[in-house]
Amino acid sequence: MKNRERIDSFFSWIFQFVQKERTAGLVLLVSAVSAIFLANSPLREYYHRFWEIPLGFEFSDFRFNRPLHFWVNEGLMTLFFFFVGLKLKREFKIGVLSSFRSASLPFSAALGGMFVPALIFLFINHSFPDNIHGWAISSATDIAFALGLSSLLGNGIPSSFKILLTAIAVADDLGAVLIIAFFYTDHIVLDALLFALIFFLILLASNYIGIRNIAYYGILGIGGLWVSMLVAGVHTTIAGVLVAFLIPARVKVDRSHFTKAGIGFIRQFQMSSEGKGSFISRQQLLVLERMKHLTRHAQTPLQRLEYTMKPLVYFMVLPLFALANAGVELPKAEGLFQPVTMGVFLGLVLGKFIGVGGLSWIMVKFKWADLPRVNVAAFFDKL
Repeated sequence: MKNRERIDSFFSWIFQFVQKERTAGLVLLVSAVSAIFLANSPLREYYHRFWEIPLGFEFSDFRFNRPLHFWVNEGLMTLFFFFVGLKLKREFKIGVLSSFRSASLPFSAALGGMFVPALIFLFINHSFPDNIHGWAISSATDIAFALGLSSLLGNGIPSSFKILLTAIAVADDLGAVLIIAFFYTDHIVLDALLFALIFFLILLASNYIGIRNIAYYGILGIGGLWVSMLVAGVHTTIAGVLVAFLIPARVKVDRSHFTKAGIGFIRQFQMSSEGKGSFISRQQLLVLERMKHLTRHAQTPLQRLEYTMKPLVYFMVLPLFALANAGVELPKAEGLFQPVTMGVFLGLVLGKFIGVGGLSWIMVKFKWADLPRVNVAAFFDKL
């Protein structure tokens, strides 16, 4: 009995450990540091070669093989953007971004966070024509690392500011994807893009008529929208956000009906015949199945997915992304002050701060947008 209690206690501790955002931030940080260490160690060739391992599938004469690095960035990161999209949709409906004035702040801040860094890069590299093509590097905000760093602070920062940061980072990243699509993509397959639009409209109509099956949205979202965007040559993370915003956010059973039906099921369970030993009776099993069905209808598919995906995203998707992308070989001392390096560094560090903070200040100053409300006393209590 004591061993069973210890096992239950251990799994309970694991569950609480996984649910903590600060833990996820630490895992992401360890993964990023490990990638930098490997990329600058004698093992760097093996490190880079590992992420170039081809992985794919064949069907008749059709063959689709891509490096492992591709599947992390185009596949797993689509899941991450899907997860973030779920969080944002919830906030847009009932949270700190539910009004137009509050929702306009992150999008305007993201515009500043893209244009100011690009202008700094162009100013530093204007005398070097070969370097100008890299202006978009400093425009992008890595949402994975931004959220990872914010999660390291745990409850040290208000949740409303985390949501605002998430919205800014997502808008910034989507803007960077659009920049790549318009300025760096040589060819877009319009037929595939048309199919993507068709699948999007099908999912939109499905949400409108009340289809709540998550597997249905997964099949059409991945097999339809994601694949179409991949073939079209558009960054597939956009598909993750679009599908997330199409996941139903309505309950089928309201609170009063759930309460009445739940009490009725409990009474039926108590009045049903008892099972033998540790087994429940068939009548009790049927009541429990009906209760489970009722419980699922009392939840929104959006919230159920968000809660279920959180450990997967924080402890598999983000660490793998960091391992695959943070392995940058550090430049030698003389390379630190090259125009490209300085343009990217100052654009990301100084430009992001000026662009996001400056435009946010302007929007709030002229009352074009609202800052999230924060309980100041509660905030200082958590510090």
